[in-house]
Amino acid sequence: MVGVIFLIKFILATDGRMRNLCNKLLHSLGGVGNNARLMAQLIVRNIEPDVVRQLQRNAAEHGRSAEEEHREILRNVLCPKRPAAPDFKTLLTSIPQGEDIFAREPDFGRPPPRTCTDCN
Repeated sequence: MVGVIFLIKFILATDGRMRNLCNKLLHSLGGVGNNARLMAQLIVRNIEPDVVRQLQRNAAEHGRSAEEEHREILRNVLCPKRPAAPDFKTLLTSIPQGEDIFAREPDFGRPPPRTCTDCN
């Protein structure tokens, strides 16, 4: 069973197209819950001690573990967030002012209704 789960995790790490199939297979084996996601593991070797110390300092400043700091750095660099889209009001107010293409002629009111005395 452990070998099967390892093989499935290896396939997930190497081929993203197999993700749904592997998740279904792991779920059927009881390896993951309904809402669980498989996470790849990353091992980084031969890191300079200064880099490790700086990572640990940054993690302490942000109140998280060095591992979580490493994940956050990778997310920020590899998956930058899009800037937030402006709201509808901001978009409308950003439209340049110019000639009113929908301008109407002034309305002078309706003529008074005709009466029977006017018909003669």
